[in-house]
Amino acid sequence: MTTTTDDVRTPETATSMEDAYLEYRKACSLIVLKHAEERGLMAALSTPKTVDELVAEQGYLPQRVPILELLLKALERLDAVQRVDGGATRYVRNDAVKSDDVEIDADLVATAIGVDQVAPLLHGQNYGGIVDTLNQPTNPIGADFSAANIAVWEEFLQQPFYRFARQHAVRSISKPGANVLDLACGPGFGLLELVEEVGEDGHVVGVEISRDFVAEALRRTEEHPNVRVAQANLDEGIPFLRNNYFAGAMLIGAYHFLTRPKVLFAEAVRVLQPGGRLCVGYVYSKRGSADQEVMDLRFALREPPSTPPRPEDIVGLAEEQGLTKVDELTMGCFTSFVFQWA
Repeated sequence: MTTTTDDVRTPETATSMEDAYLEYRKACSLIVLKHAEERGLMAALSTPKTVDELVAEQGYLPQRVPILELLLKALERLDAVQRVDGGATRYVRNDAVKSDDVEIDADLVATAIGVDQVAPLLHGQNYGGIVDTLNQPTNPIGADFSAANIAVWEEFLQQPFYRFARQHAVRSISKPGANVLDLACGPGFGLLELVEEVGEDGHVVGVEISRDFVAEALRRTEEHPNVRVAQANLDEGIPFLRNNYFAGAMLIGAYHFLTRPKVLFAEAVRVLQPGGRLCVGYVYSKRGSADQEVMDLRFALREPPSTPPRPEDIVGLAEEQGLTKVDELTMGCFTSFVFQWA
């Protein structure tokens, strides 16, 4: 937890924020366990069972088998479920681990997501929907990028751990008087942070695929005449932007939704000035960190679908376009890279 002296907070470091973030994800896993207990899954695992046996016994939908498998892996990471060796893979509950007995550092969770949200997180129903999807064809936790979900996304995008990653990008690519680009700018929080850095003499351009988010970003930045926002699909490129115009560009929290990531790096090199920087931040990645299983579970139900790349694959695609990695930030299974174009 950040220390305070006379109400002055000590800024979080990359290490302290990652520690807080991981404790938050531990709390998320604990919520999954709690709902697995309440909905009978843990009772069903009083004796070892295969996935197929659980589906038959509990009436889970066959199309939800991939979700059930990820759920069991998340519970295994928490040590609430153990894998039984021999023949077909079977899972059994660990009676020594129950949701009421797992300790969570509320101060660390508060650092990650905000003090006022700790109690609702630990006692709410937010992650119960994951277990519910095993029995129902609809997805209650998809939250696509439409107007109906703007409030949900705005709350998430302002979580301290996510804001930390975004502001790391903002500081990495911007300076007073610069032209900067925010790709997948969402409802505009990054645009406001960038315009504060570049000042009145700089220019900020946002690109966003969701028309609803474009409208929200325009509303949020309407008092800043040096901010522009365009609607476009990054997988199809950004040909409407000028060559060598931007000193910096960033893509935060959206790389894993791209289906053609090569296009991103090629277009970044085209629009950046020599020496310009690109930050690809908060990328859901395959890192094997303590939050990997619960985030694999969460993203399996995310709409639109996403694919977690390996960090080395991201670096490889960037290097193919002549970009050099100059900085890296990790937050569990999420990775942020800063690249420079020579």
